Amino acid sequence: MCRCQVIFVAHQLINSMIKRLLVFWFIGFVGSLGARAQTIDPTLAVTGLRQPVEIRVAIQQADGKHVVLGGFTTAEGQPSGGLARYNANHTADQAFNANVAGLRGTLQNVRQLPSGKLLLIGPDSLRLGSVSRRNLLRLNADGTPDPGFDAVFAVPTNVRRLATAVQPDGKILVGGDFQVFNGTLANRLVRLLPDGAVDAAFSCAAPLNGPVFKILVQPDGKILVGGGFSTPRRIVRLEATGAVDNTFSSPLTSAFVSPVAGLDFIGLQPDGKIVIGGLNMSVSAGVTRRIARLLPNGTLDNTFQTPTTTDYSASLLNPYDASEVAVLPDGRIVLSGFTSTEYYRVPTHGFICLTASGAVSRSFDNIFLADERYPGGSVVINSLVRQANGQWLVTGDDQLVANQRCYVALLNADGSHDAAFAPALLGPGYVMNVVQQPDAKLLIGGAFDEINGARVGHLARLHPNGTLDTAFCRLSRMRYEVGQVALTTGGKVLAASPYGKGLVRFLSGGGPDAGFTAATNATETGVYRMQPQPDGRIIVITGASAVRRMLSDGQLDGSFTPYTGGQPSVLGLQADGKLLLGGLLDLDQVSTLYTRSLIRLLPNGTRDASFTELADPYRFRITDIGFQSTGKIVVSASAATGNNRLIRLLPATGQSDPTFTPLPVGEANDGAMALSIQPNDRILAMTYAYYGSSGTLVRLLPDGAPDNSFTAVPIARAAYSTISQLDGKLVVAGDFSSVAGTAREGLLRLSAPNVLRVAAGPTRARTQAWPNPGRDVLNLALDAAARPQRVTLLDAAGKAVRQQPATATMSLDLRHLPAGVYLLRVDYAGGPVTRRVVVE
Repeated sequence: MCRCQVIFVAHQLINSMIKRLLVFWFIGFVGSLGARAQTIDPTLAVTGLRQPVEIRVAIQQADGKHVVLGGFTTAEGQPSGGLARYNANHTADQAFNANVAGLRGTLQNVRQLPSGKLLLIGPDSLRLGSVSRRNLLRLNADGTPDPGFDAVFAVPTNVRRLATAVQPDGKILVGGDFQVFNGTLANRLVRLLPDGAVDAAFSCAAPLNGPVFKILVQPDGKILVGGGFSTPRRIVRLEATGAVDNTFSSPLTSAFVSPVAGLDFIGLQPDGKIVIGGLNMSVSAGVTRRIARLLPNGTLDNTFQTPTTTDYSASLLNPYDASEVAVLPDGRIVLSGFTSTEYYRVPTHGFICLTASGAVSRSFDNIFLADERYPGGSVVINSLVRQANGQWLVTGDDQLVANQRCYVALLNADGSHDAAFAPALLGPGYVMNVVQQPDAKLLIGGAFDEINGARVGHLARLHPNGTLDTAFCRLSRMRYEVGQVALTTGGKVLAASPYGKGLVRFLSGGGPDAGFTAATNATETGVYRMQPQPDGRIIVITGASAVRRMLSDGQLDGSFTPYTGGQPSVLGLQADGKLLLGGLLDLDQVSTLYTRSLIRLLPNGTRDASFTELADPYRFRITDIGFQSTGKIVVSASAATGNNRLIRLLPATGQSDPTFTPLPVGEANDGAMALSIQPNDRILAMTYAYYGSSGTLVRLLPDGAPDNSFTAVPIARAAYSTISQLDGKLVVAGDFSSVAGTAREGLLRLSAPNVLRVAAGPTRARTQAWPNPGRDVLNLALDAAARPQRVTLLDAAGKAVRQQPATATMSLDLRHLPAGVYLLRVDYAGGPVTRRVVVE
């Protein structure tokens, strides 16, 4: 047998063994399916978890109504398939919206036909009621499906987008990256009759060798076509029959073929001149532009002088073939897009406005809010249409103006906002993190603008039954999603966001804390992870992938050495103040080669040389870190085949704990996340398959063995955070709409056995704690004969807030702890004893 055969057989045997182990491991979880080990708590039910989502297109109908298309699933509180219409007075067209509520499929554009009907365009199948169509679905004026239009099998499924234009006679031009349309040869451009059949009287004679992105029908019936082709060079004009118009010639000089980039804009001025826009168009030797103007015969208009691409970083965008080139009465030209810094050294925001000669116009500066997700960048404009009354109808991927609940806006001619048009078009939200307060209220952070029908701002506090603490929510709004929430020692609320201000502290009753200003705001927008310390200082991973420590007022702590190597993503604070740091790390701080790793920092931020760095070349990417009462470190990750997605490390050295049964992966990059350690040291986590769209909530015994008292819980999508409450219930937060077949949105509470630590047998050692309630100090008298080893004070979320070695008489410092109920745990040689402690 040759060497390659031996290796192949060995791999087969290893894979077979892993799969058998996984089967046995899974059987251990579901050994008795007859009776569930835990139940869903009906007293915590969050409904209507919603957030604004991208709006792709908005058009104005001939009757003044507005049609809006995007990724939303509710329109004005009612179910929606991503299409909604508003009357000319800006009220919702309820009859239309009800008719299209069942629409299914991805929508990319909408065109109104001369008949008043609507043509929907998408990359794949579109269905409404009993009518299903590929790519093109026609609706009657009232929103009901029109079965009389059928283009049958339109284009291949790998076509990313279609370009369309409607002729005055109702015929429809369709362009893209296809060569056959409904069985008819059609080189990337076809014309359809009003019933959807291919028009045999039209045949594109241009030898297009790339996709069509834009089609414009001139008043004389000739057709301008632009795209990512080099023959002809990005733009061609056709006769009404499809023959090439030889009176027009492209002035572009570069050969360019691209399936995703090319000429995206074609606009026609009243004088017949043609404005074009696209990616880096070479218009003459050594001159490259993104906007140019042509004479009617295609010759470059040299009186129109726009900057070359070396002078600006603006990007023109027309991703859904919905934006038009707007030519104002005074000759100004407006296009849509975004800028990462500036256009010809002049800051712009979404609109790119030029004078009639091509110079930058400051007419529409600072119309939109800056996009704080990307420092220095503007919002992305998906579609831009100038209405007959001079107003602008604009859509985007972020909040365009203040206090929007939908990323579509109507602007007056001068760029001011017409606040009367204020749609509420929302998509599903999700919860990233959950924390329990000492009073049993829940703090949640995530991506949501609405909960239970009330408006919030990505941060909310819930009463134990899931109802909103409206007073807090009204004052504590964030513009962008909140990735992590934490309570300070004084009971204030920290909210971290990867965008915008990054880290904000709110007062316990709501409202920003004026005494806290995160020092990372100026240069390192966003905070990806935070780890509060008991002394009030906060360790953060900033948007610049730097690990820093802030003082209690948000200013940088100069006594902490920042870690700036690689892309850290996970933090874990040990009871002794040392910090575990996981992610893609530059271990030698010299080569800039990143390794999936886990390291430990000393309390001052320097590397801890006594810790065995977990540097795994087999894609062990850490997702969470947890600590058991013994100090042992539990790490979850995604890992390669043959590795484990859950391991345990020894606290002193970081070496692998041989007494722990690791959780293996099934296929490459399977993983575990939402890790938490229960008060009884059992391990709760969500396992997931890399090539799947759902997960499973599982629980392990402290040594990693399957916990047969907990039945695995299927989660439709993902869990991001789990906590154990002091009453023994489990709370799960994530991006899901159902759990174990029960409808739940983003937040779930389970009543489960074996959560809290139970004292029995030799653990009935004499343990006294006073004063209780206490304020500054908690005195302890322990049973010396039972050999006390460790004392731990746990907060309501099961997190250790105080821990120290045990002696017969001792005290715990309660200062700086928020008022509430805590759990005191004393670990004796024979087991633990717990006491309920109240801090005033």
